[in-house]
Amino acid sequence: VSQGNYGNWDSSLKHLINFSGNNILFRDVDETFCENFRDYLIHKAKKKNGDPLSSSSVSSYFNKFRASLKEAVR
Repeated sequence: VSQGNYGNWDSSLKHLINFSGNNILFRDVDETFCENFRDYLIHKAKKKNGDPLSSSSVSSYFNKFRASLKEAVR
């Protein structure tokens, strides 16, 4: 993982924690959870300066989340 890519993974994790807290259980991660997390990224998540996330950031962070789930299943 490159330094720039690390920041993307780190931001994705921070937003996931802001969305659902520190104790996420695999049994709670279903289609609805995923849809709600994506909705959170689109409508509620903010950058450090308080601005909403760009569509490219939303896409990037959600893709990191999806990649993590795929790896966990594998």
